[in-house]
Amino acid sequence: MLWHRLALHIGSTVEDLQERMSSREFAHWAAFFALEPFGYGVENWRMGVIASTIANVAPRGKNARPLKPSDFCPPQTLTARQRLQLEAKRRRKEKQ
Repeated sequence: MLWHRLALHIGSTVEDLQERMSSREFAHWAAFFALEPFGYGVENWRMGVIASTIANVAPRGKNARPLKPSDFCPPQTLTARQRLQLEAKRRRKEKQ
C-alpha cells in the first residue's frame, strides 16, 4: 500500500515509481512513513481531532461522555485496533 501512497503523493504511477526508485530509497520512504504517516486516513484522523476538540468544548450536558477523534472518523480510515474497539463498544450497547 505504501507504493500507492507514494505514487499519489509524488504524482506518478506505481509502475513508473517502482522502475525509478531503488529498494534503498523505498526503505527510507518506509521508515519516514512509519515516523510521519501521510494520506487519507491520517487526514481524517486529524480532522477528527479538531472535531472532537470543538465538540468537547461546546455545551453538551452534564453527564455527556468526552468525544474522541475516532467518533468522527469513517470506519475505513481507522486502524484495525480502533475498528475492533468500536465494534466491541457497539456490541456492549446492543446488550444493554
